[in-house]
Amino acid sequence: MRIGLLYPDSGVLAPTFSSSRAGIDARIGLANERGGVHGRKIVYDWQDDRGTADANSQGARTLVERQNVFGVIESSFSASGSAQYLADRGVPVTGIATENIWSHYRNMFSFSYTDGNAVDTFGTFVHNRGGKRVLLVQAALSASVSELTSKYDQSIRAAGLDLAGILSYSSQADNPAETARRIAESGADTVIFLIQPPDYLQVLSAL
Repeated sequence: MRIGLLYPDSGVLAPTFSSSRAGIDARIGLANERGGVHGRKIVYDWQDDRGTADANSQGARTLVERQNVFGVIESSFSASGSAQYLADRGVPVTGIATENIWSHYRNMFSFSYTDGNAVDTFGTFVHNRGGKRVLLVQAALSASVSELTSKYDQSIRAAGLDLAGILSYSSQADNPAETARRIAESGADTVIFLIQPPDYLQVLSAL
């Protein structure tokens, strides 16, 4: 069974999604070790959408028309580029739901988004590990990340947890040590980072 992956292997969002393929390789590998899907081995092809709607659309067409994939994983903030095309062809889609488009099509499924609202997946995960007060640290000046942050916010509240606040972080404008101090003073027992991995490591080290 062949599936497709759309994600930004290049462009400004590439560092954020740098571990996508490793995670997908691990999950598909585990499924194949257990016999695949009804005895059918899972394989996948991928396309670089560069974090743009145009490249996402072109990548989807390549996966469907040239590589004959059954379904598509959208590990991208630009799924809107291919949403209508994939819906018209009845291609099932899953992935990271950060855009409102995920509530518009019946072929799009995600653990993090349903009917235009966030589900309580993230909040439940934190709650089950003893978290009660959560702080979100998001990348500054990013509309797509801000939308994703709002979904985490909803999920946290849906699970009955307290939101300590939302901090914006930019490696070009903010000091990791100062950000760590603000996190410590927030009283949060859990921190969710929605920033690029290199920035995350700097703040985590200071924290």
